Amino acid sequence: MTKTFRVALIGGLMAVACAAGCHHYKITDPSTDKTYFTKSYKEKSGAVKFSDARSGADVNIQNAEIIEISGSEYRDAVKN
Repeated sequence: MTKTFRVALIGGLMAVACAAGCHHYKITDPSTDKTYFTKSYKEKSGAVKFSDARSGADVNIQNAEIIEISGSEYRDAVKN
């Protein structure tokens, strides 16, 4: 196998693994209607804790609305 082929193969496998295991979420704070985007979150005692992909800020929200979104929706929202 050539080096170029191996690099392409590894890149392809990583993309497939991410597509199968990566999750993207849109999280809305119902009290302010502010929307956040993240790849992971933790729930504890009714609160949701995550890192906002746009600002990098750590966020805690009570009674958050969480929707799983596609990777393309996530990328479009975060790039702005």
